[in-house]
Amino acid sequence: MKGKILDYSVQESKGIISAENGKRYNFTNIEWKSTESPSVNQNVDFETDGDIAKDIYLIKSSANTDGVIYVNNAGNTKGFSEYISYISKNGMQNKFAFFSSILLAIFMFIPIVEEKNLMGIFHGVSLYQFRETFSIYAFICILISAGLFYIGAKQIFVKLTTIIYTILLFLIFKELYTIMSTFKSFTQINFAMFIFIFLLIINISLAFSKKYKETNSTFAHKKSLISYI
Repeated sequence: MKGKILDYSVQESKGIISAENGKRYNFTNIEWKSTESPSVNQNVDFETDGDIAKDIYLIKSSANTDGVIYVNNAGNTKGFSEYISYISKNGMQNKFAFFSSILLAIFMFIPIVEEKNLMGIFHGVSLYQFRETFSIYAFICILISAGLFYIGAKQIFVKLTTIIYTILLFLIFKELYTIMSTFKSFTQINFAMFIFIFLLIINISLAFSKKYKETNSTFAHKKSLISYI
């Protein structure tokens, strides 16, 4: 017999199946035969023993795979497992933006300014060496944005992290500019500075791009199916 899981309690490890014949059957995890955990709205095939469902198997179909999100009337999302499954199967959602963010984070530790020491020899200074605290916070935010790009999180979160590390970097560059203007003979710009600024501009544009791929949006467009329970 075929049916659909009408209700399921993770805490009690039991649920109710609404069968095609209009009847409802109770079941427990002991009778669940598939590797994927049971959840509401899954289509199943099962045997019956009175009002008990036995030997329950999940029916693999587009209705409960490939990124369908189930939403109840309270607006609670129950598609987290599908969300993770989609990322596992399809990999990173914004590849170019992810690698660009990683490069930007790496350049936090690459010398972008040459500073003359007491012996008159120039040596490289990175943003991390110049302003350690701000640089650490900016570095963390860049890594977070890289992770958000990877999973295709809500774009608003990518924008917020990008704004935060951009402000931090602006404060660092502002102070760096003041020092370089005051001590022109003791500092000079490294070519890495231009690469860093270029990567920063790219990351900002990608964070605010209309082509940004949200995983949830991909779900909606992939099957155009939202079930209300």
